[in-house]
Amino acid sequence: MAANGAPVEPQVVAEHDRLAVHHRHQTRAGPQQGGLAGAVGPLQQDDLAGLDVEVDAGQSWEPSEQGHSTAKVDGRLHDDAETIPAALIPPPMLPRCLARSPTTYAFQYMLARWLGRLGRTLIAAGVLVFLFLGYLLWGTNLQTAASQDKLEKQYGQQVAEAKQKLAKATPVKESPTTTAPTPTGPPSDNPVAVPLPSPAEGDIVGRIGIAKIGLKPKVIVESVTEEQLKRGPGHYPGTALPGQKGNVAIAGHRTTYGAPFHDVNQLNNGDEITVTTTYGNFVYVVSDKKIVDPSDTSVLENHGEALLTLTACHPIWSAQQRLIIIAKLKGAPVGKLTGQDEANKKLAGGLAGEKGLNNRALSSLDSPHPAKGAVVMWGLLAAAIWLVAWIIARFVLGRRVRWYISWIPYAVGLPLFGVALYVFFENFVRQLPSNF
Repeated sequence: MAANGAPVEPQVVAEHDRLAVHHRHQTRAGPQQGGLAGAVGPLQQDDLAGLDVEVDAGQSWEPSEQGHSTAKVDGRLHDDAETIPAALIPPPMLPRCLARSPTTYAFQYMLARWLGRLGRTLIAAGVLVFLFLGYLLWGTNLQTAASQDKLEKQYGQQVAEAKQKLAKATPVKESPTTTAPTPTGPPSDNPVAVPLPSPAEGDIVGRIGIAKIGLKPKVIVESVTEEQLKRGPGHYPGTALPGQKGNVAIAGHRTTYGAPFHDVNQLNNGDEITVTTTYGNFVYVVSDKKIVDPSDTSVLENHGEALLTLTACHPIWSAQQRLIIIAKLKGAPVGKLTGQDEANKKLAGGLAGEKGLNNRALSSLDSPHPAKGAVVMWGLLAAAIWLVAWIIARFVLGRRVRWYISWIPYAVGLPLFGVALYVFFENFVRQLPSNF
């Protein structure tokens, strides 16, 4: 009822009809643009049920002052709450995670977790491979560099001692024009025995340098075992010594432990190789280069000439074949060292002749490697150390402490893990060919 007591229903219905017609003429007009959404009439019982309005028995139906909007139609106020049906109010949107079925959600959750674990595992494997390559390329080089520094000091002392021994063994008449003999190869075709002891396993044989490939002089050690080749180029036991008549065979790494023979494939005929010893300095000229199978021991045989043979694995990072560099001595050869023949016979087990010695020496490159038990043991130890650190950080400390405190187990376990991993790499490399 209006203020004057007149009924309002006919006026509201007429106004609604006029707005409805206007709404049909407006394209895509919304409820706010075209007027009221439906017929406006007296509030019915059903409308109250749809609006979920609760009215106490002692209360009268009065519009509240707060949260109650009104609409002005034909200069009069009407309550929106009495005119908009509850069915027209859109329901709230559910989150996407709740819209999926529980089975689908569980499957996707488990898949995401396992993919995350797989990704972390692959990252850890990649880090280990990177560390192993770093050990091969830099860690082994540091070991060889330290060994070469010690060998250089020893070689300097041996050169000084050799000069004194050679001076005593070769008396020289005093004259104003004569000087003390220096350890250089004598020009005689009938070499005289050199009064110096024959090197035993691990002793210094001399130094080798190749200017063509930028190889600075490296100390040569006796033997081609794994331990000796870590120190530098190794001389095949039983073959001729530098400067002597026969085949001087020397092996060296191409990828690890300083890689002294890394670029020997770049040598061509006419290139020079310099070998210095305590009893003389010798120059060899490259005359041949070839690739053979590891079982081809003919490259180490004595062909009656003063030759130098360099052997290295081929191709790089593989031991499938052997790269052979052959060079001839420039100048006259020297005699054998004291006790050299006896040492060769003892090495050959009583067999005479260099052929048997060479075969035995070459087979040392393919000798049985240490047992794999050490590799497995150190690998498991390294994994156990890191696992214990992870368990302590994840489950013992957990989220009860600050984030930087949870890293303490990793900081403590990292040095132990590094040592175990280093020893693991050491034993793993031993499974590779000796001059890899």
